Amino acid sequence: MKANGKAIRINLATRPARSRRIFLLARVGLVLVMILSGAVLVLGLLKHAVPAANLRPVLSGDRQVLNGLDAEFRKIQAAVREKENALGPDVEAINAVIYRKSFSWLSLLSGLEKALPDSCYLTYLSPAVLNGGSVSLKIRVVSGGLDDLMNFIDRLSAAGFNGIRTTSESGAERQGMETEMSLTYEGHE
Repeated sequence: MKANGKAIRINLATRPARSRRIFLLARVGLVLVMILSGAVLVLGLLKHAVPAANLRPVLSGDRQVLNGLDAEFRKIQAAVREKENALGPDVEAINAVIYRKSFSWLSLLSGLEKALPDSCYLTYLSPAVLNGGSVSLKIRVVSGGLDDLMNFIDRLSAAGFNGIRTTSESGAERQGMETEMSLTYEGHE
């Protein structure tokens, strides 16, 4: 709108001229602060910037250190492999001893007892700890007959015994059959 050739500005502030000057001054002040901050940053970068030519010797020195460390790592790795190969059998023997001490012989004997029918009894038991941690057993069992023996073998399988094989049988069925067997027990409880 124009009145008498002048543009009319509507300002609802109580002191419009004063408010305009304060905002103009604040705008100019912010712009000056931004320009000064930028100048300080640029001067700091220029003052502390390292020329690329100065970095090349440092980087090549770092590469040499890395190559030396890599070669040392390969030497140590070869020495460790050599020690592993030299001590491998000893470590396996020590692990077998530790396993023998931690193996639950009670669970093995309890499993045998649960699997053994009332009409059968053991006359021989020979355990041997294998490399994989399982136990190989050779047993002799006297049973009342073939049905009792088959019942015992089925119960052994159900109790977690594996590789059950009869190796020899002797005696008459009426007097009691003596059967030699071999089997393995994993011992996972």
